[in-house]
Amino acid sequence: MKLPLWGHLRPTQCHLVHPSSYLNEWRLADWRTLFNRITPGAEEFLESFDVVEKFGAQLNAEIREELNEYSDEELFTVDAIYLWKKDFD
Repeated sequence: MKLPLWGHLRPTQCHLVHPSSYLNEWRLADWRTLFNRITPGAEEFLESFDVVEKFGAQLNAEIREELNEYSDEELFTVDAIYLWKKDFD
């Protein structure tokens, strides 16, 4: 069975997805708030690899409507990496 794109985020499809790991469901804004509070000045690096090229065209009007609260940045980000260097002064 082929899983639906962004199935874990879509109310009409989430019953088809059974994650093999814990999904914390945090949004990018949640991560940014956390890192700004705990590690001010941390650099953010978002990786999307080839997700836009592979799946961007499949984000049709119906799916877009169902995911209207999510930005393209959130939908296409695969990894969010935060780098911070502690200031010892």
